Amino acid sequence: MLSQARIESILPIGDLGRQVVYLDTVGSTNDLAKSLGEGSYGNGTLVVADEQTQGRGRGERGWLTPAGTALALSVLLRPGLGAGANALALNGLGAIAAVDAVEAFGGNARIKWPNDVLLAGRKAAGVLAEVSWAEDQVEYAVIGIGVNVQRGSAPPDDQVLFPATSLEEALGKPVDRLELLRAIVAQLDRWQGALGKPGLVEAWQERLAYLGEQILLEQQGEAVQGELVGLAGDGRLRLRLAGGQEIVTGQDFVHLRPVDSRLE
Repeated sequence: MLSQARIESILPIGDLGRQVVYLDTVGSTNDLAKSLGEGSYGNGTLVVADEQTQGRGRGERGWLTPAGTALALSVLLRPGLGAGANALALNGLGAIAAVDAVEAFGGNARIKWPNDVLLAGRKAAGVLAEVSWAEDQVEYAVIGIGVNVQRGSAPPDDQVLFPATSLEEALGKPVDRLELLRAIVAQLDRWQGALGKPGLVEAWQERLAYLGEQILLEQQGEAVQGELVGLAGDGRLRLRLAGGQEIVTGQDFVHLRPVDSRLE
């Protein structure tokens, strides 16, 4: 079981987790972390919940965290993030940290750009980064990570746009949520110094799902198909179209999936 005392016993790691806010139930860990960011809570404050009832993914999609079966956390980051402190790069940071943490448990994880973590081709975790600006300066940023841990935490296929799984289902063994939390925070600490540097984008690209494969980008009923070439220097997606033309796109599309996907 998660608790304030148990979480505090494994932290801090670097600057992360010096302050911990734990709740049995919360609407959204990101929303709570943002409210703390408006107050006096410091850099590295960690928000963790056993149950999340109004979690959000990219594009305001819902992300539920059933009590006792999943992991929902958000970390508050203060100024000093550097030029790379934009939501896209922070999504990449969170996704890399989640992938590396999952792989420490024996999983072969990949990133479905920009912010989903796949195991065996199914979504096991998601990241949502949000940035608050004061004029042209970052006031604070929040990186939220949700992970389906135990069996039964992943929603059924008919309720999602992309099929989901849990770590226990994909790995075939139990995963302790406290150990997973510590692994994720450790990887966030490891990678946060790479924000705004080429090494972060290189690591992000190395972990991409569908690299070199044909994918579909969908938005408002329109679809663009091409080969996923990699990432631009700022983390945007590079796509090579059938005629050889290469385009670079941000997060303004609705859905990414492989061409051979059977999803409707």
